[in-house]
Amino acid sequence: MAEPVWILERVAIAGHTRLLNEHRGRAYGHDPVRLSMALAMPRNVMALFGARARMVDLAASYAWSINRLKPFDEGNAATACLLAMLFLRLNGLELPAPASEKYAVFEGLASGRLGPSALVHWMKTRHLANVAGTSRVVGVQVRKGRVANVTVIDRAPQDDAPGVRLASDIVAAPRLPPLSDTESRPKPNRSIRTNPTSRRAP
Repeated sequence: MAEPVWILERVAIAGHTRLLNEHRGRAYGHDPVRLSMALAMPRNVMALFGARARMVDLAASYAWSINRLKPFDEGNAATACLLAMLFLRLNGLELPAPASEKYAVFEGLASGRLGPSALVHWMKTRHLANVAGTSRVVGVQVRKGRVANVTVIDRAPQDDAPGVRLASDIVAAPRLPPLSDTESRPKPNRSIRTNPTSRRAP
C-alpha cells in the first residue's frame, strides 16, 4: 500500500477546536505529548504490518488511540470519530453514515464495549453497504466457534426525500463458554450406593 496522507497535529487540534466550538460553545485544552503519541499510533501500525495494513485499520487506530490516551480535556470520543472519518476521506475512501449510527459505534468504542477489531468490522460493512447499495447487510464475527459481534445495517428508501435512510444496530452477543465433556454427561450421585451389601450382625 502506498504511503497514506496522515493527519497532522495542527489539523487534529483545529478539528477538535471547531467541533467543540460548534457543540459546546468553547474549546478545551490538550496534552501535546499524549496527542503526539495518539497521532503516531497509525504510523506504528503501518510500520508493523506494512502492505497488509488497510485504510480501515489505520483509521481505527486513530480512533482507538484518541480514546485510549485521551489527549484532549473534553470531547475525545467525538474527536476520535472526526479524525477517523477525516483520515478515510483524505485517502479517497468515503464512508457516509447517519449521525446516530456513528454515535452508537464510537460511543461503544469509548466505553469499551467495542474494540478496534469491531470498529474495523463496522467500517468494512458500512463501506460494503454504501458501494453495493444493498437493502440490508449483516456482518457476523466468529471467534473460536463463537459469535462475537453482529453488525446489521438496514437501508430503507424514503419516497418523500432524496437519498436513503440508514439505520444500524450493533449487538455484542454474549460469549458463552462451550459445554465441556464433563458438563455434557450427568454426574453420578456418589452418595447413593448402587450395589449395597447386607451387613451381618455380630
